[in-house]
Amino acid sequence: MQTQPSKRKYMQSWSDSFLNSVNDYSQLLGLVALFLTFVFGYIVYATAKESTARASEREAAAEARADDLQKKASEAIQRAADLEEAQKPRSITPEQTQSFIAELSAIPKGKVVVYIYNQDAEIAQYANQIKSVLTSAGFDTSKIVGVAIGSSFTPTGVIMVVKSKDNLPPFALPLQIAFTHIGIEAKGAIDPGLTEGDIKIVVGRKSN
Repeated sequence: MQTQPSKRKYMQSWSDSFLNSVNDYSQLLGLVALFLTFVFGYIVYATAKESTARASEREAAAEARADDLQKKASEAIQRAADLEEAQKPRSITPEQTQSFIAELSAIPKGKVVVYIYNQDAEIAQYANQIKSVLTSAGFDTSKIVGVAIGSSFTPTGVIMVVKSKDNLPPFALPLQIAFTHIGIEAKGAIDPGLTEGDIKIVVGRKSN
């Protein structure tokens, strides 16, 4: 007589199969969930990285604008300072005068005539100061001579004129050097009509 499987055994086998299927689905869902977690994590990471990069770009752009503004402000301040310096009248300080006198104390002196080409107030004032330091140093400087008053030509800076470069007065070079040491560039020039042994100092407009 053939034995039929019992209902209990059949139910047990069906339950095991169901549980196995549930376990398989659970594992699959777990894998899907893990995959989705990685995907979402990557999306979050990429989004955060892009946001950080954009923030860095905005910060760099802001710093560049700030640097540009600071540079322009510095340039504006420098232009204002240069303009103020350009408008400031030239002058010779007491310290420069004493240095000039001391440097030329041991050399022979001669005649020096100071010339100006117009009556500009700044030029006239500076010419008087140069004449004063020359007189204090022992040179013969009788007066300031105005040349071609009203002429459109006005030289620039200070020019030291001699008759000939081949027969310089003995005080010519020391005088030029002494001017340089107090911040006055006395450029050399030749005037064949000048009296032998004399020096002419031409005071022109302030250099730009």
